[in-house]
Amino acid sequence: MTMVENLKAMGFTDDQIQAGLQATGSKELETVVNWILNNPDVQPADGSAWTTSGGATGGGGQVLGGPPGAVGGGQTLGGGNESNTATPQPTPSSQEVAMSLKCEDCGRLLRNTIEAEAHAAKSGHSNFAETTEEIKPLTEEEKKKKLEELQEKMRQRRVEREEREKQEAIEKERLRRREGQSLSNIKDDFERKEMMRAAEERRRQKEEDRLAREKVKADIARDRASKKLAQESSDAASPAALDTPGLAGPSPNGATPPPKTSADYTETRIQIRFKGAPPKVQKFKTQETLSAVRLFVQLNAPTPLSPNFSLMTTFPKKVFTEDDMERPLFDLGLVPSAVLDIHQPN
Repeated sequence: MTMVENLKAMGFTDDQIQAGLQATGSKELETVVNWILNNPDVQPADGSAWTTSGGATGGGGQVLGGPPGAVGGGQTLGGGNESNTATPQPTPSSQEVAMSLKCEDCGRLLRNTIEAEAHAAKSGHSNFAETTEEIKPLTEEEKKKKLEELQEKMRQRRVEREEREKQEAIEKERLRRREGQSLSNIKDDFERKEMMRAAEERRRQKEEDRLAREKVKADIARDRASKKLAQESSDAASPAALDTPGLAGPSPNGATPPPKTSADYTETRIQIRFKGAPPKVQKFKTQETLSAVRLFVQLNAPTPLSPNFSLMTTFPKKVFTEDDMERPLFDLGLVPSAVLDIHQPN
């Protein structure tokens, strides 16, 4: 609040505030308040609030201002051989000058219409009348008491302002914490959804791997069945071959079993080598696809890998592509064992 607003809040009129500021020229609130209390009847220097009534005529017929009923009111002063006597004129009661305004609702005396308007706005009273009663100047004791009341009112307002600012600060802190908690809840909810999405993706990949393995098994079983049927048909077509000497094949006692092929193995041993870390060895079914190996690498890598990493063999050197991810391990030549390196793009 400005100084003028503080003075108005203390109950001073605009005339008193203007006169106090003009007389003191001070920016200290207490200095202006003390001056107003010590000079309750002084008006502004521009004379806007003074009302001059009556007068005295000087030597050249000049009228000297004065309050109504004063000695100079119509008296001729000095001026050569002119008479210095004056005939006193009684003042009719109908021409008595109002000295103040009086609130007929509460009996309070007010100096001017500005004070009356302020009183009406503050109390709600609306009945005012002019009166010849004059507002007596404050005594020293009344001035002191008024100053103490004003100081106490200022202190109370300062305490109220500090309390209000304190409550506002508490409310701001409460709002900040509520917003922080809301952001934390949003973050936790986002992380929980991300974990659920990742888990769902892993389940989906496992289900796809399972279906791929079952498909590979079905293909292998169908291939074996067709081979067996073809072999049986071939044996039935040439029965004389068994009776021909030298064509019957080796005897059961000295027979040499044929070498195993990739289709004869059910498991393969894969060694994955990580850069700057010990290798990991894992067994996989030969019918599993290469995507199962890639998933194992993602879950067991000692350090985070690039999303675009790929698998490769060193001898012979081959980098497996995205199309190879759905092919079974035995079809990629990774049976019965293989060594894979991690290839990450720069």
